Amino acid sequence: MGRDRGGGGIEMAIVLPLMLVCVFAIAHMSMYYLARQAAMSIAQVAVEGQRGWGAGPGAGQERADRLVTQLPRVLRDPRVRLTCDGVPLTGTCQGEHLTATVTGTAVSVIPGLRHEVSQTATGAVERVTELP
Repeated sequence: MGRDRGGGGIEMAIVLPLMLVCVFAIAHMSMYYLARQAAMSIAQVAVEGQRGWGAGPGAGQERADRLVTQLPRVLRDPRVRLTCDGVPLTGTCQGEHLTATVTGTAVSVIPGLRHEVSQTATGAVERVTELP
């Protein structure tokens, strides 16, 4: 019995750092996942706001900016880029498809580890057409 004294402390010294690394890695990947979801939500809102029939210039950007202020800060420096048929949007979209790309950086739990996030949403531009 005397030979097993102090074994618990050594086991904890080995196991505890591994457990902490696992906890921080899980928290870090969770923040990355949430940042990707936030970026996708922002991109979808931007497309839906701009592609609607009669949407004015900057409607999608305005809705995206409003959503950014309402979301938790899991995505740092989100940037929204709207394109109409591959051309940067200036005004209203006269093309067929509208695309919003949101980029930013996920909040890091582990210092020095950065993950860039980029999500894209696309939708058809609504317009009135004549029946054949």
